[in-house]
Amino acid sequence: MKNEISIATGCKFHIDSNAQAIVETANPSNTIPLERLPTHEIEGTTFYVVINSQALIETTNLTNTISFHDMKDHGTHYSMCYHSEYKNFPCQLDAVEDTININIPPLLLLDSEGMTKKYGVTIESLKNKTDLEFLNPNYEGFMERVAGILPHIDIAGQDFIIDLNLKELRLAEDPFIKLEFKDFEIGSFDGDFAYHFLYDTKLQKLVGNESSKDVIQVELPNLLYLDPVGLARRNGHEDSAYIRDYPIEKNLKATTYTSPLDVKKHFNKQTFDSDVSPRKRGKRL
Repeated sequence: MKNEISIATGCKFHIDSNAQAIVETANPSNTIPLERLPTHEIEGTTFYVVINSQALIETTNLTNTISFHDMKDHGTHYSMCYHSEYKNFPCQLDAVEDTININIPPLLLLDSEGMTKKYGVTIESLKNKTDLEFLNPNYEGFMERVAGILPHIDIAGQDFIIDLNLKELRLAEDPFIKLEFKDFEIGSFDGDFAYHFLYDTKLQKLVGNESSKDVIQVELPNLLYLDPVGLARRNGHEDSAYIRDYPIEKNLKATTYTSPLDVKKHFNKQTFDSDVSPRKRGKRL
């Protein structure tokens, strides 16, 4: 029987059921025995509180995990729809009467001691802070974005402003130079919802198949990385909807290649308005 239990997609830690410990996947020597973890009870079921993966793990069923990323963060607490039989989120077709809405304290309260050790801070420094504020690697950047400051991206040393509302990138030093998303190709070697295009660094415009020493292949990350706040607003969500998984990048740079790549056989033309959103919450059908 396999002893490694995945906690969540993309999580840097996993559960070793034999060792009864949380293990850092890239550094197996970094382990935390489950017995040392604090616990939280939900409707008679006890869960381990795991701050490294920001999840609750059922003590008697280590395969059952509830990610805080899937809960609604209210700042003072989290809320979720809970199915007492699954001991997790309900399925979409489950009857409403079989589920209840519950509140869960923030991680800063559930494991204050663990937070101080992990981040090298004092208990005093945790007071009056929210999980979003403390756990976000660029909370200041998030607040600036909420205040209206648009994110930037570096393309071959040229600074562009990302404007999802107008669906364009604008050169910071000359706002009349614009690159429109409708002219980008969707998809790249790094992701289906990323973007790529040919760009002439001298003329500062998109080009077709022109061969020139000034033409480069540019690949942009998807909208969740370009502007998670702008995308949340476009999708009708709160500004913080995606920020836990996709924090504002401090020094965002496009991937560039000095010689254009033949990518046409790999990608299909799509539009800026193609659906780009994180995975759905709750259990899959």
